Amino acid sequence: MVRKFLYFLAPIHKGEWKKFLSMGAMLFFILFNYTVLRAVKDSLIVPSIGAEAISFIKMYVVTPAAFSFMLLYAYMSEAMSFEKIFYSIGSFFLAFFILFALVLYPFSDLIHPSAETVNKLINLKVDLYLFSFNLDHFKWFFKIYGKWIFTLYYIVAELWGSAMIFMLYWQFANNITRTEEAKRMYPMCGFIGHIGAMLGGMVVKYAALRGDKVVSIFGLGYSNQFILIIMLLAAVATVFSLAIFIYIKECVIEKEHITLSMKKQETLKSKISLKESLKIILSTKYLWLIAILIFSYGISINIIEGVWKAKIKTLYGGDTSKFAYLMGEVLTNTAICTMIFMILGAHILRILGWLFGALITPIMMLVTGLGFFIFVVFEEQFLPYMEAFGYDPIYIAVMLGALQNILSKGTKYSFFDATKEMTYIPASRNIKSKGKAAVDVVGARWAKSGGAFLQSLLFIIFPDTNYDQIAPYLMIIFLLLIVVWLVNIKLLNKSYKQKLKAASS
Repeated sequence: MVRKFLYFLAPIHKGEWKKFLSMGAMLFFILFNYTVLRAVKDSLIVPSIGAEAISFIKMYVVTPAAFSFMLLYAYMSEAMSFEKIFYSIGSFFLAFFILFALVLYPFSDLIHPSAETVNKLINLKVDLYLFSFNLDHFKWFFKIYGKWIFTLYYIVAELWGSAMIFMLYWQFANNITRTEEAKRMYPMCGFIGHIGAMLGGMVVKYAALRGDKVVSIFGLGYSNQFILIIMLLAAVATVFSLAIFIYIKECVIEKEHITLSMKKQETLKSKISLKESLKIILSTKYLWLIAILIFSYGISINIIEGVWKAKIKTLYGGDTSKFAYLMGEVLTNTAICTMIFMILGAHILRILGWLFGALITPIMMLVTGLGFFIFVVFEEQFLPYMEAFGYDPIYIAVMLGALQNILSKGTKYSFFDATKEMTYIPASRNIKSKGKAAVDVVGARWAKSGGAFLQSLLFIIFPDTNYDQIAPYLMIIFLLLIVVWLVNIKLLNKSYKQKLKAASS
């Protein structure tokens, strides 16, 4: 009876525990960093620049950086082994975390251009022959330049998720795990990983409470020491991630006689050019169906988060510590929610199948996102009722947005990620390596950039526009995206079943 109960909680077979626990522990530290980095990147940008700046950063800064990273990865994959790629990328993040904690952030006021310089650029008027225009249409670019160190941090924080989770960890996991194992192990590995995410949120909350303290770095005193705490902890978590990778490679893979060139698929020539890799993406319907999943989620969540973070800025103003505390609270509850879904997910995928699991995230997004947008768009109609009960409508909007974020990302991390990664397992090595890298890193970035481009374009054309004014139009786009998402899942389910059948024959 006890054994059956334990199997219900963790459906892991006797000989799989070493692999399962080590993969879960590795994801624990990777998601710990993912959580704290996400909380800090928004806490640096929104209070100091504004929520509108995020769309510009995602579109015009992070997207080129992600594309450049994909090109670098393609080059590295031809010149280096998977182990060396993992060590190189992990070491880069480790070095940056230490540099930001001890040098860049403490001296940011000295390195950033002055507020007067930024304002002069915004107020400039340019005369070009018969045309004359004010640069205030591009004010958000100048504001981002005014806090370029925070923008650099935002880039690295975004790349951590794309590189360490979606590209390196899942590629590694997919190639040492069979489909039958993945159905049972992936949700439970995610469960362990999100304990790390929950701990990360709690660390952010604790550190934010100490945000008014002053710490001295190289004789320079500065506030918000929670940045120092978080960045050094992120460095430690990165070291543990690298150490566990070594353990899996030496003590798990070797005993199962699996090499890091991974499972046997059809024979490929040893090197594939970047041109050939991109050709695979453009000519493979299966990859496009996976990409549409990522596009649908990335654009829709980006649209909602822009409006939500603008409401947080209205509620807390420029208080970085309060913003970070709220983000820590949201991320902690997201991890708890995710772990609950993870327990259910292992059994839902095993019993009800891929299609049911894949539909959960868009349905959750539809219900919670539409509820949030309705309150924001029709806030004036709700105002008399809120005032009658003594509630601040801005506070209610922030809490509804937080609830939406928690539930949507809880299902995303537990069901969306697991079902998306399962689609790669029966695919060819081309798709699983460079095809996956291009879709997950650049595709995910373009997905986020789609919503960011639309919003940033409106802010350029109408420099006085804010999120409250464009929320009704964003709501319509959001609903259309959900419809596309649901239709695409049905098409992908058919292709996935065909590949599973072909792989087993």
